[in-house]
Amino acid sequence: DNNKEAVRLMLEAAWPPDARGQHNGTALHWACFHGNAAMARDLLRHGAPVNVKGEEYNATPLGWARHGSVHGWYSKTGDYDGTIKALLEAGASES
Repeated sequence: DNNKEAVRLMLEAAWPPDARGQHNGTALHWACFHGNAAMARDLLRHGAPVNVKGEEYNATPLGWARHGSVHGWYSKTGDYDGTIKALLEAGASES
């Protein structure tokens, strides 16, 4: 639900950052789709896998960020530049 505080609390409670949700995406996939750079950085600091593909869309968080920047609910307001920068700094693959 793009709720950074809820994700922060779950991470502090040892919630696994690689858990899957809707469309079999991880929380990092969803943070990236929404252009939520702060949430993406929190997830990456907690070890969220940066190059994992969601099974339904066969795309990494970087792919979800790119798609969300054009077609997402927050395409006009999300921080997609910051999100993609955080992913690349964490070792996201361009492919």
